[in-house]
Amino acid sequence: GLGRVVVLAARVPGNAHVVTAMGRLGEVRGGLEVPCGITSFPAELPPSTMSVAMVCSVYAGSDVDRTWLVVTAPDEAATAEVLDDDGAVLDVLRLEKGSAMTRTPDGAALVRVVDGSGETYDVIPIAPAPEEPFGDYGDG
Repeated sequence: GLGRVVVLAARVPGNAHVVTAMGRLGEVRGGLEVPCGITSFPAELPPSTMSVAMVCSVYAGSDVDRTWLVVTAPDEAATAEVLDDDGAVLDVLRLEKGSAMTRTPDGAALVRVVDGSGETYDVIPIAPAPEEPFGDYGDG
């Protein structure tokens, strides 16, 4: 509706893939940049086989932290169950072509990715939104 998120995977030196999401509220080539989490996995695993869950923080100039939970998984994944630290289900997302996005439930810690037959495909930690933009090394 009001924003867009794209998930990117890139192979980096050191034999790994780095995955991040880039979000934007408002117009293309304008609007508000939305910082999202970053995670990594070994380079020998193709990105098309990996499941990733990350948080994108939307401040929009207010003190209230509103967040999106972005989940991407292989195409055969049907749903994503958002879990707390104890494994209790906080929300269930229907994946469309392996992707879904929703407001982040309070206490969300993990995502269980489930295939069309109800079998667990993967359980992954949720990568938090960064405190600083990726690549921001400060003033020094």
